[in-house]
Amino acid sequence: MFAMSDSEKKQFLQEILQYWILSVKDYEWHEEKERRYVIFLYEDYDYKEVEVDDTFLKIKTSLFLTPDFIIGDNPGRWEIMRQLYAKRKALFSREYLFCEECLMQDHDAAVMQMPQFCPVCGSSKIKMVNHEE
Repeated sequence: MFAMSDSEKKQFLQEILQYWILSVKDYEWHEEKERRYVIFLYEDYDYKEVEVDDTFLKIKTSLFLTPDFIIGDNPGRWEIMRQLYAKRKALFSREYLFCEECLMQDHDAAVMQMPQFCPVCGSSKIKMVNHEE
């Protein structure tokens, strides 16, 4: 349906398959409770806050210290809770919805009626937290 030559279609399909193969979690890693990401980088491009060496991609971000939520038994749970508490205390001044199970925090929730279950994990261990807690 696209106005593409056969060679362009083949190249496009190979690019999609490459991403698909790299994005699927192998069964041998099924016990991991983490998301997998595939990152494509352009050579000779100056990425901000990123360092690439022969072995590692280093990204200066707090994403891993304060994720939006965690699912399952995460070995870093207590450290993540500590980091989330410090971030909330420093940055937020209004009430927000918090799940004690998956650590989801919704600062934009306009809660007219308190939900019974967490919208992320379905837990009933949710509460509204004010900035002083």
